[in-house]
Amino acid sequence: HALYRRARESDPRVVDGMDMFAVLLKKKGDEAELSRLAHDLLNTDQRRPEPWVVAAVYSEVRGDLERALTFIEKAITMDPRHAFAHRIKGTVLLSLCRPEPAMMAFFQANKLEKDMASFHGLVRASIAVNKHNDALVTAKEAVQAMPRNPMSYVLVGQVLARTQERREQARKAFLKALHMNPKCLQAIMCLTRLLTEDNRLEEAADTLEKAVEVVPHHSLYTQLGKILFSRGMRAEAVDLLHKALSMQADDRDARVELERVERVMRGEESAEIDDGIGAGVSRDVAATPGMHGT
Repeated sequence: HALYRRARESDPRVVDGMDMFAVLLKKKGDEAELSRLAHDLLNTDQRRPEPWVVAAVYSEVRGDLERALTFIEKAITMDPRHAFAHRIKGTVLLSLCRPEPAMMAFFQANKLEKDMASFHGLVRASIAVNKHNDALVTAKEAVQAMPRNPMSYVLVGQVLARTQERREQARKAFLKALHMNPKCLQAIMCLTRLLTEDNRLEEAADTLEKAVEVVPHHSLYTQLGKILFSRGMRAEAVDLLHKALSMQADDRDARVELERVERVMRGEESAEIDDGIGAGVSRDVAATPGMHGT
């Protein structure tokens, strides 16, 4: 964020890269600054694609997906070779439940500039139209294109995890990603969810306990809290969930789980294992942080 802000402070008319800044603002939830950015850029230069991409991202945040699509088409008209615009178009089309044209958009984005987010979008779109073999081929292409990027192996693992007979291969893919980067949050989360879904709770807990030493992220504490609670370690689970909330006060997952744990401890609810404890690693293809276009 700081680099983009400094660029705008030194030159308020700067346009280069501001569409990527818009995506960061969206992730941060800063709708007000995103609105100002769209307004400023459109007043600066409407002949460049970036202002229209920013307008599309702002419309997406506002929930007006059709308007977002109109703006992104305008961006592509301004520069058909602007890969980022094609990627955002794919993301918007997926949100509109139009996976087939989304596939075309992500394919075009990758043709212009290979990018992990575009590979990820292609996989999501392929799965949405039940083309699972195509999804796996695309994930493997990501590995070939970016063999040193651990996220490519995470993507392969997520696709493999969708079929029971390939879940061990998925586990190995996640471990490969972690070998490349022990701090890869997505690989840690996917691996532990896979283990949890397969009822290998002790392994999942052990993985997370080691991981938080390296990556003290609130989502890992939340996941570990869920697993420990399911194993009867209630006090430890409460402490971990409180720790997650102290790190990220708006961690909805941690708050919901803590409320459930407290109800169980008061005898108001049974202590059955939460169906969402594993969060569905095979469904994570649609929700992996750091790989989305927007």
